[in-house]
Amino acid sequence: NAWMYSETHMYPEEEQEARASRLLGAMLEKLSKSIKCEGKITFGRLEDSILQLAGQFSADLIVMGTHGPSSAGHVSCTDLVLAESPCPVLTTRETASLLPNLRSGASLQTVVLPMDLSEHSLHALEYALSLMDMLPFTLHLLHVEAPLALEDLRAPAHSLHFQEERRHRTTASLDRLKPLVPTKYLSHVKFEVRMGSVVDEIVAYAESVGATLIVMGAHPKNVLDRLIFGVNSQGV
Repeated sequence: NAWMYSETHMYPEEEQEARASRLLGAMLEKLSKSIKCEGKITFGRLEDSILQLAGQFSADLIVMGTHGPSSAGHVSCTDLVLAESPCPVLTTRETASLLPNLRSGASLQTVVLPMDLSEHSLHALEYALSLMDMLPFTLHLLHVEAPLALEDLRAPAHSLHFQEERRHRTTASLDRLKPLVPTKYLSHVKFEVRMGSVVDEIVAYAESVGATLIVMGAHPKNVLDRLIFGVNSQGV
């Protein structure tokens, strides 16, 4: 026989839904009256419900909290949403407001965009530039080069002094970054090239410039990649 709900199973579910409705209502009441809000209660797997609603509403952005990177044995709900989301996802471990105040005269905020010059980072750049049309911030384009190998310096084609080779690679990277930014944005864009560990250099640079936000792309290719995708993104 098919499973059938008895009163024993039904009423606890109704109580759970009623409690969720009360909690959701209390959360919405705390928000500014100037914000248009709508509450939704869903049933089922959390990531599936989020993605379904995002598609249903043609969402421009999904905002989620995160506890940090997943382990090999656990893929978080945030990871799963990132892997399948039809739109950008803003993840944060902070409770304070991340985006700058839109009021006139608001001070410029600092946004860091790491660029590896891949197709995915180019999409992230396009998204960041579109945000610049609405939000007051300075955009820092950061490219991290791999450390110089000793073999590179010994090779005939790389016989330059270490510092000269470093300057050469830095200049070459800057020459690739600068043409990516349309002229109208250049006054609010800064370019930086560093060498070293990608994650470490991104975090260190963001700290050094007091970044309010880091914009990065994530590009899972298949189900298995959900466990390991965006290693740099997760590390940051």
